[in-house]
Amino acid sequence: MASELPPENPYAATSYGSQQNTLRQEYQFKPIDRLAKPIIVLMVCVLMASIIVMIADTIGHLMFPTYSDPDAAVSEEEMGLLLLIMGVAAIQVLSTLVLGILVCIFMYRANANARSFGAIGMEHSPGWCAGAWFVPILNLFRPFQCMSEIYRASKAPATFKQIDAPQKIGMWWACWIISTILDRLSGRLALMGDFGYNLLIMDWISLFLTLGAGLLLLSIVNDIVRFQAALLNGGNANDNPQLFGTQTAPPPTAPSNDRFEI
Repeated sequence: MASELPPENPYAATSYGSQQNTLRQEYQFKPIDRLAKPIIVLMVCVLMASIIVMIADTIGHLMFPTYSDPDAAVSEEEMGLLLLIMGVAAIQVLSTLVLGILVCIFMYRANANARSFGAIGMEHSPGWCAGAWFVPILNLFRPFQCMSEIYRASKAPATFKQIDAPQKIGMWWACWIISTILDRLSGRLALMGDFGYNLLIMDWISLFLTLGAGLLLLSIVNDIVRFQAALLNGGNANDNPQLFGTQTAPPPTAPSNDRFEI
């Protein structure tokens, strides 16, 4: 009587390689360096606009005794300063909106690219990397988790679960959350009619945290682009090496059905 064959080990190298091939067929690599460049430009615009607004607002508090009084008469100089603040703030809001959209697209593509490199077992889908920003409560922690996983999977697709994300990702998220909370409190104080120095100090603290979050995000984006470029250059992404800065998507593979692409 012939002996029975042992059950197949699902963690065997052949099974692992098969899972990698499945991921590479399902997710097609798309260059993200072209997304990183406008993210840098828009981030600089947002940060510079924020600095200009805060400096102008501080000048208003120091130069005009009635600057914080909404019922006081406004002089021509004060009106000119207020128009400057409103104009720069409009640029800031528009740049922030476009920047947010590009960051969502960047995270979507970076997650999908990490899967195309063979990162097995990623907990967050590309869609959730973009959509988690818009879900209340969930947006307090899920984007951080998504970015951490993207970073690790881009650095080492085969062993990303065994490595830790750098501290700067946690610092980026802490700065972002605290600055957002301070902005909300500042808005509440303004609605209550408190336009004094307490509001000004809170806004300055929020600005420094925003600057920290923005610079850290640029560093994280740069690292992810660099990691994925190195993988691509080494022939680990769909076996199609390319040089950084001239990345092109590999030859198209059979796309999966019912999957939204960005």
